Amino acid sequence: MKNGIKIDPMVIGGGQESGMRSGTENVPGILGFGVAAEMVVKNFKREQESIKACRDRLIDRLNEIEDVKINSTDKGVNNILSVSVLNTRGEVLLHSLERDQIYISVASACTSNGTGRSHVLEAIKLEPKYIEGTVRICFSKDNTLEEIDEFFEKFKEYVNELREIMVR
Repeated sequence: MKNGIKIDPMVIGGGQESGMRSGTENVPGILGFGVAAEMVVKNFKREQESIKACRDRLIDRLNEIEDVKINSTDKGVNNILSVSVLNTRGEVLLHSLERDQIYISVASACTSNGTGRSHVLEAIKLEPKYIEGTVRICFSKDNTLEEIDEFFEKFKEYVNELREIMVR
């Protein structure tokens, strides 16, 4: 803190923390946080391997569908996969999958305001004909390979249905 600047304490009381935040530290909370952090670190590698296995399985399966582009690279995070499908609209595909309680998205969290095309997809030089068919699929440590296969079958089914309608 700059000398000469007076800041009022956050909590008034016994004067702990140089008078800025009085009160006894929450020792059980601090210990609990430490245990939780240790658990995350201990399980992180195994969980990331599981997520990557699911992602890799889906990529392999998606390559079975004609005119599907995988936009994500191996250098990205394992839990997000960007996929573009020719002759579909991402939003329609999203709503089709919702009927089966399968949830994906059509935009990243930082562009979810729905204003125009993704600057990221344009920056990677994705062909415009693929952009409107782009979806974002997220994975969790709780996903299984069986769920990935079930997702793929529904995804493929709806892609084929949408292509029949859109190509007419």
